[in-house]
Amino acid sequence: MVKSNPFEFRLDTYKSEPIIWIEFEKDAALQRQIEKIKLAKFSKSAGKWYVPDTKAMRAKLGLQISELDTKIFEKVHVNNHTALRNFVKVLQLKGYKGNTVKVYKNEFVVLLELLGSHPVDKLNAEKLKSYFYYCTAVLKCSENHLHNKINALRLYFDQVLEKRKIFQEIPRPKKKLAKEKQLSHGDIDKIFEKSSNVKHDLVMRLCYELGIKISELVGIKLKQVELSKKKMLVPGLSGKPDREQELPNAIYKIIGQYLKEYAPKKYLFEGEGGKQYSVRSAQAVVKSLMGKAKIKKEVGVHGIRPKNYTELLLEYGTDPNLFLDLMDR
Repeated sequence: MVKSNPFEFRLDTYKSEPIIWIEFEKDAALQRQIEKIKLAKFSKSAGKWYVPDTKAMRAKLGLQISELDTKIFEKVHVNNHTALRNFVKVLQLKGYKGNTVKVYKNEFVVLLELLGSHPVDKLNAEKLKSYFYYCTAVLKCSENHLHNKINALRLYFDQVLEKRKIFQEIPRPKKKLAKEKQLSHGDIDKIFEKSSNVKHDLVMRLCYELGIKISELVGIKLKQVELSKKKMLVPGLSGKPDREQELPNAIYKIIGQYLKEYAPKKYLFEGEGGKQYSVRSAQAVVKSLMGKAKIKKEVGVHGIRPKNYTELLLEYGTDPNLFLDLMDR
């Protein structure tokens, strides 16, 4: 509420449009002043006068010009207009300037657009994790872009809704390993060229192309591989849920070849006597292939796995469908 004696102005949304309520004590002279304002209207249901919330009208009334372009409301459902206004107010109160305001505001609007009529205030940690999964897996956002999204939404939930615990459950994108601690695409190609064993080739491809951890890989049971559906169930670690992994055609064919040649009984990868393949054996495979390819980088097995936020979210037990179910499609 902004007071400019003898009038009080309040920003709101009315009939799906951003407006400014004008409130004052019953007085014929004051009412005549309002009636002279072009575009001023009286709402019988509210019993108050109002004008459209535009930059020109704010200037006329002596109100501060908002960082919020009124056209932006056309993109956002009326259910989230108040949230958008409150978010911009917090940006102003916190003293954010220039590009930061623009970036944070745009990131918030992107979410509101996708939500449609679903109120943003009703999102919880699980739904937000699902949204970030959507951003990285579907929208293909970079890690820097994801940081901006997380920072913007955290500001809203922390400062506007005062729900600070929500983002304690949401992981941040991991920092990339230093280049010398990662294998390049060229390094990986050299390793595949030196791999003459279908079992070793499959271990490498599942780690590199699907981002599966060695510790997950050795725990995959044969019954969890459904070649007819081109899918595989990857067992979760440390109490985390299992996740379904689609198999690209190239890997699907290699698995088929591998199963015919090795005929495992219980686990996808087995060691001597049909026992579960050990993590150390799988690591030795990678080290051996690196040696054959003459790659001298000091890098562990994790260096062959692509570091992506999608995988990290899945490790946190994210349900990718939670956010999709909210969208007005």
